Amino acid sequence: MTELHGVAPSILAADFARLGDQVGEVLAAGARVIHVDIMDGHFVPPLTMGPLVVSALADRVHDAGALIDVHMMIERPERQISEFAKAGADNITFHAEATPHVHYAIGAIKDAGCTAGVAICPATPVRVLAEVAADLDLALCMTVNPGWGGQPFIPASPGKIERLRALIGAGPALEVDGGIDTSTAGACSQAGATVFVAGTALFGAPDPAAAYREIAAAAHTPTVSASIPPSTSIAGRSPSNSRRRRTLPGDPGRKAWPPQPGFTVMQSTRSTSSTSSPTTVAGVPGFRASPARQPASRTALSA
Repeated sequence: MTELHGVAPSILAADFARLGDQVGEVLAAGARVIHVDIMDGHFVPPLTMGPLVVSALADRVHDAGALIDVHMMIERPERQISEFAKAGADNITFHAEATPHVHYAIGAIKDAGCTAGVAICPATPVRVLAEVAADLDLALCMTVNPGWGGQPFIPASPGKIERLRALIGAGPALEVDGGIDTSTAGACSQAGATVFVAGTALFGAPDPAAAYREIAAAAHTPTVSASIPPSTSIAGRSPSNSRRRRTLPGDPGRKAWPPQPGFTVMQSTRSTSSTSSPTTVAGVPGFRASPARQPASRTALSA
């Protein structure tokens, strides 16, 4: 059964005049996840695409045995979940910063028949996912600021990936998105990532299929050959755009994240307790500031 794993070509960087052909090239090279970036012009400045693009690609992607991974960079994503699920999305990821209803949105995604992911921006601490970690099929760590392709990889990202892996455990997929290429994929893999979104480095290359294989090799992920003819059904799903069962936590055969040899997941030792007493802000009647948090030790790994 296909899982969210390996290099995920991002069609945001593809040539839309020949989108179907370019997606076909990377599927033939072994891609089993196609990443679709949805932007609304509000949560992030650019405006990109919607369910119609997902629907147009769904059969081609599914008939190759691959999954459509929708990354919603939009405000109030819970209002759009059903449309993307009906269009053919297999996984839907939204941003924790984009809605006050993270738990509700995760449930809505699963009720729609998809696996659920939550993304966090570079400045967002991993601890915001602590209360929903057990509900996640995927956590997405942005390694650039969301909204624009071609940004350089943020050097501090591997440390954050380690902390996120320690928080969510071994089961869920851990996706990285932004600046992923042959020079950064390996470090992300060592830190605990299992899904590697590549856009500019892949579709911006003269040969996207060759670029896919090179990034997959750098990330230590296996590549497979596309051997499923377009007319073949997959896991009981006909070639039409109908839904098929996803791999969820607890399913037999679900692959836990395999750390690379010699890699140890670090646990946070940071304490959030404080012995400071509240203070009154001068000039503001009745206002009492929150207690100041004690600085963490430099040797502690922040969550």
